[in-house]
Amino acid sequence: NLFTAAIKNGVKKIVHVSTSNVFGFGTIVNPGNETIKIKKPFSDSLYVISKVNSQNLAFSFSDKIEIVVVNPTFIIGAYDQKPSSGCIILLGHNKKVIFYPPGGKNFVDVKDVAKGIVSALEIGKNKEAYILSGENLSYIQFFRKLSMHSEKKPVFIKIPCFILILIGAFGNLLKFLGIENETTLTNMRILCVDNYYTNKKTKVALNIKFNGIDEAIGDAIKWFKTNGVIK
Repeated sequence: NLFTAAIKNGVKKIVHVSTSNVFGFGTIVNPGNETIKIKKPFSDSLYVISKVNSQNLAFSFSDKIEIVVVNPTFIIGAYDQKPSSGCIILLGHNKKVIFYPPGGKNFVDVKDVAKGIVSALEIGKNKEAYILSGENLSYIQFFRKLSMHSEKKPVFIKIPCFILILIGAFGNLLKFLGIENETTLTNMRILCVDNYYTNKKTKVALNIKFNGIDEAIGDAIKWFKTNGVIK
């Protein structure tokens, strides 16, 4: 309906915000990019499948209106109202003990995502997708960065992948019994992979610079404190 209405009313371009996981992830040495097909366990995620379908739907209108897609990774920063991705900040801020999974992911500053969306609107090419990614970090690396903003020096304890898989199997059982939860087998498998991406294409095509994640962590903590989410 949105695309049809936009075409009917002469809108020139739509920027569709998707997610990086519609593309295949990679390693630190060979990170994922816009040419790699989606991989398991993300291809089993209903959330990611919905993103794949919506992105394909958007591109299906590209012969009638300019469609540009941006694909952010895991967003960190201020103004996280729910909170959504900022929950990872709450899990580790000022904790004495931090339990972390064995995998990793790409973290991106919300300010860079905002700049990427604006740039995509201004100079993005029709039917092109651009990964908005920042810094590839293992979970232990991220929590160590987070601990630099905390008053306490936490003890870090790694959760082995097999334990996460067992938790996921139990989560699937609960779901089968009609009890909604986020600890599904797919979600636990996601925590075990190195979910890394590159922004090489985007930096050149959209002419933007991506910062590290340290400032974004500080922004998130400051905003949560100002709004009474954390002390």
